[in-house]
Amino acid sequence: MHRSRRVLIAVGAAAVSLVAAVGPVGGATVAVGVADFSFTPAKVTAAQGGAAQWNFKGPSTHTATALMGLFNSGFKSSGTSYSFAFVAAGKYPYRCSIHSSMTGMVVVPLKVAPASGGSTTMFSVTWASGPLPANHVADVQIKRPGTTSFVSWKTSQTGRSSSFVPDQGRGTYSFQGRLRNTATAKASSYSPAASISVS
Repeated sequence: MHRSRRVLIAVGAAAVSLVAAVGPVGGATVAVGVADFSFTPAKVTAAQGGAAQWNFKGPSTHTATALMGLFNSGFKSSGTSYSFAFVAAGKYPYRCSIHSSMTGMVVVPLKVAPASGGSTTMFSVTWASGPLPANHVADVQIKRPGTTSFVSWKTSQTGRSSSFVPDQGRGTYSFQGRLRNTATAKASSYSPAASISVS
């Protein structure tokens, strides 16, 4: 999948559907309609390794362009489509670069398992389904029981997941992740929180 993504960057949008096709097993594709002048639905959720496909219905030319620079459909006319596979957890806002009022978002959840356990349970926190794009890292935050805000847990990660043993007793632990470009410092927003219950 990582090699396919590099091909995508080199040869343009024509290879994007190939990236989606060779994504991890179980990665479904969610569809977004693009017409004058909106993305429908404006917010979709894709699994890690899943793809979003923008179907351009026109009549005007539009784009689907990530604000962090992760993907860009280029100019697309009516009757064409563009797909992009999302490897890492995060919220990915995008817009039409021609019509700035057209905005949308792809949400990719972070995964934790099991959902509950005890103080010695080893939990798995997964923020990516495969290798991250070149020059990108993942940042993961945690909110521990008795606290009200997220703090850094794993930063500048190039892997896909990590184990976690509860370090602050019983209660609910929550995690959120994002993808960050180390060359530009641009990042996705953090993913929705995924929680575990420790008893």
